[in-house]
Amino acid sequence: MLYNSLGNILVNPNIGMLFVNFQSRSRARVNGAAEIIVNKDAYLKTWPLALRYVKVTVEQAYPNCNARIPIMTMAPLTDAFFDPVGRSKSPAYGHFKIPHLKRV
Repeated sequence: MLYNSLGNILVNPNIGMLFVNFQSRSRARVNGAAEIIVNKDAYLKTWPLALRYVKVTVEQAYPNCNARIPIMTMAPLTDAFFDPVGRSKSPAYGHFKIPHLKRV
């Protein structure tokens, strides 16, 4: 069966994550076991708009090859980064827009 991400975690909690830093051309691989936390108050102060959380118990963490990572920098932020009127229809996404990376 194919589920959305949370359904996949219920069926198989083993996950792998790849963290990429485009500015320094580095990346790290983290493997572990994921657990869905449905208690909205668990991390309320850290993520007040979250509907649920995914907690990962790290089993392996190591650097990953930096081949084929383009050098990129953050694009300058504008006042469009923050959306004070909340155009997002879902409270789970908040009012922040994700800044874009640009190739150097």
